[in-house]
This record gives sequence, C-alpha cells and structure tokens, in this order.
Amino acid sequence: MSEPRMRISPHALQQIRLRKLTVEQVIRVVTTPEQLTVAAHGRYFAESRIQKDGKRYLLRVLVERVEQDEFVILLVLTVYPTSKLTKYWRGGE
Repeated sequence: MSEPRMRISPHALQQIRLRKLTVEQVIRVVTTPEQLTVAAHGRYFAESRIQKDGKRYLLRVLVERVEQDEFVILLVLTVYPTSKLTKYWRGGE
C-alpha cells in the first residue's frame, strides 16, 4: 500500500475557518499526533497541544481511515481546540 492520502471534509474546513485554525496545523496533528484516542465506529482522534491566543489548547482532529483499492485515505471529519487538557490529555495538563 502507498502512503496515506488526506482529505478534509467540507464540515472540517468550515470548523478550521470558524475556529481561526490553519489547514497546516490540522495536517501536522494528523501526521504527527502527540496522542491518539479511539472513537466510535472505527474512528480516532489525533491530538496535539497547541498555543492559541496566548493560551494552551488541545487540538482534537476526528479522523476516519478509509481503505480504497490500493489507497488509504485519512478523512478529517471535524476539528476543534479544547482548553480541557485535564479531561482529554493522558497524564493531565
């Protein structure tokens, strides 16, 4: 199988703009996450800590891995930063 391809859903693109994030930030989190968390229906959250507006957030990117023929597609479904690091970050803040 070849290197995974990434697609960002229209909803995720809308969330990136709305939350004043960048596509580059999202790609970085998906390709080199600090941690992965299993979600429902075979999906997972790629997560990394970021600085935004002088504060620390956890950027959570919901990803679905889709296998089509000889390709793997990482489909970004939604994106959001959260200040609740102690809730989601393993090991606390």
